Amino acid sequence: MARRGHTAIAERQGERPQASVAELEARIAALTAELRAKDERYGLVTQAVAEGIYEWEIDSNALWVSARLIEIFGFHGRDLTAGDWNELVHPEDFARYRAALRDCFRGVTARLDCEYRVRHGDGAYRWIEDRAVPVRNAAGRAVRLTGALTDISERKATDQALRERTSELEESLDYQTATSDMLRAISRSTFDLEPLLATVAETAARLCAGDMALIYRRDGDAYELAASFGFSAEDNEFIGFIEHHPIQPSRGTLVGQTALEGGVAHIGDLGALPRPAWHQRGISSAEFAWIEALQRRRVRTMLGVPLLREGVPIGVIAVARGMVRPFTQKQIALVTTFADQAVIAIENARLMNETREALAQQTATAEVLQVINASPGNLAPVFDAMLEKAMHLCEGAFGGLWTFDGDRYVAAALRGVPAAYAEFLGETTAMPGPGSAPDRFRRGERSVIQNIDLMAEELYRAGDPQRRALVDLGSARTAMQVPLCRDDAVLGVITIYRQEVRPFSDKQIALLQNFAAQAVIAMENARLITETREALEQQTATAEVLQVINSSPGDLAPVFDAMLEKAHSLCGATRGALFLWDGATFRAAAAHGYPEDLAERLRQGISGPIFAPLLDGAHLIHYPDLTQVDDPLARAVAERGGVRTNLLIPLRKDSALLGMISCNRHACRSATTSSRSSTAGRLRSTALSAPSPNSRYACRAPARRCHNPQRR
Repeated sequence: MARRGHTAIAERQGERPQASVAELEARIAALTAELRAKDERYGLVTQAVAEGIYEWEIDSNALWVSARLIEIFGFHGRDLTAGDWNELVHPEDFARYRAALRDCFRGVTARLDCEYRVRHGDGAYRWIEDRAVPVRNAAGRAVRLTGALTDISERKATDQALRERTSELEESLDYQTATSDMLRAISRSTFDLEPLLATVAETAARLCAGDMALIYRRDGDAYELAASFGFSAEDNEFIGFIEHHPIQPSRGTLVGQTALEGGVAHIGDLGALPRPAWHQRGISSAEFAWIEALQRRRVRTMLGVPLLREGVPIGVIAVARGMVRPFTQKQIALVTTFADQAVIAIENARLMNETREALAQQTATAEVLQVINASPGNLAPVFDAMLEKAMHLCEGAFGGLWTFDGDRYVAAALRGVPAAYAEFLGETTAMPGPGSAPDRFRRGERSVIQNIDLMAEELYRAGDPQRRALVDLGSARTAMQVPLCRDDAVLGVITIYRQEVRPFSDKQIALLQNFAAQAVIAMENARLITETREALEQQTATAEVLQVINSSPGDLAPVFDAMLEKAHSLCGATRGALFLWDGATFRAAAAHGYPEDLAERLRQGISGPIFAPLLDGAHLIHYPDLTQVDDPLARAVAERGGVRTNLLIPLRKDSALLGMISCNRHACRSATTSSRSSTAGRLRSTALSAPSPNSRYACRAPARRCHNPQRR
């Protein structure tokens, strides 16, 4: 049956052999034409589209690429294999490309979709987008990869430019926001500059990608740390060092160089600089230690920008990085802007502080003047108020106002004095020794004396007792001392002390000078008021004595009694007598406050060496403590009469000694030179208002100086 079938076919073929061949040829020609047309259309499409087409036979590793791909990437004149393609991929993108390809082959992703760079024929890299679809066999393994490559370099460049522009805009927005926040903080700031400068340091470091920032302010000739940011507890030693070591303008440090030159200083790599030999370069040991500390902190890149006020440096802002990465011009410009804002903040704070200080000074001055007006002739509340205001405004720990009375140094007012030192002052009125401020004022100096460190001065090292007490008992370290001057005379000194070594500012010195001037005005007012009151009291007493004289013509006893009473009242004496001189003895014509037996003895007459100075012409005799006088009469009066302090005023007419008035006090209270003179004047004024005793009592003697047995 099989043979019959085969024979039938042969017969049929034999029937129309020519027709079958012709048909086949026609069909082949038609298919060939159709295939050629499709090839032409495919070629036109591959030429028309932007993509380059490729097909990769994975098993044979054969790669076919379209002419468009060759054209796009400049691969003319060379054969391109799969291995070649791998070499053309950018090294930084190769791992990403291989990972995407592997995921596609393994079926993790349905298709290959990856962007990477390929080296162009001219050597430059172009960005491409690679999209391909795998063809898999019956087992699901990828055997062929067909895809298209698109040159996206222009798009990438546009995207990069857009990102950069966006980054610039965001950066500008951050800068503007930071600037706005800073100005807002400045406007809200009053007198506390420290947190504002800390904000400036933090913002500068953050926006400029710095790891740390420091702000220094000028204090005198040096620059001290005012604010810091970016330091941890591990940096406490470094921060402690720079806090206690102000930087001098010099080229030994970044801050010093910035301050010295008044311009930006930029160190790209601190580690690349030669280690400074400070003993050779002339920089200080503190500067050398500062650099060493920075290197230990592993600071590598540093930027210093000056804080300029009218072109003069008043501070420095420094930003640093722990890696070698120089700051950009934009970042430098930004830090410069922050520096300008810091100057504005510092100036605002300065002006506000000056305004506040001026107001406080004016208020203090007004209050002191009110106390002066409310206490005419009474200096104690004036000096207390003055010391209180001066200590507050000058930031003093304690203070005092002393007056000069001959060789005595009298504390007129003390405030805040430590108890141990106050006890020492209560036991002495001795004038401070040579080299001290009071001694220098008495010798002619009139300018303010500031002792920066009382312990470091020669007086303390030499063991001067008053300086030792001031430092050891009062814990005083820095002092500001201003003389109280009236014309060419020095009346005393006002002093403010600090218990730490911290000099007073020029403004504080000027303020204390103003208080000193007010103290002199108050003292002058008190003197004038006292003199006016005393004059009035003397006139009243004199008038009353004259009334007694007029009412008792020829009778001296009531006159002397009235005279003695008025004299004691004016001088604050508790007992005493009016004596007449008969040429040999002093006889009491009137006695007040003594026991009767002592009064009778005084009436009988007394004499002795204690009165000799009056016979020699002394205008007064002052015994601060009769118990210390080596004379039996003095001891008797002291013991029997209960007298301690004694003042004797002679009664003279035309240099003739007529008698004397004795004024005594219970307490041992030494009178000052000025009070002795005032008392003597009042006694004489009162005594001379009486009629002259009989001339037989007169004894002529030349007038001489005051005699004070206790005076050294």
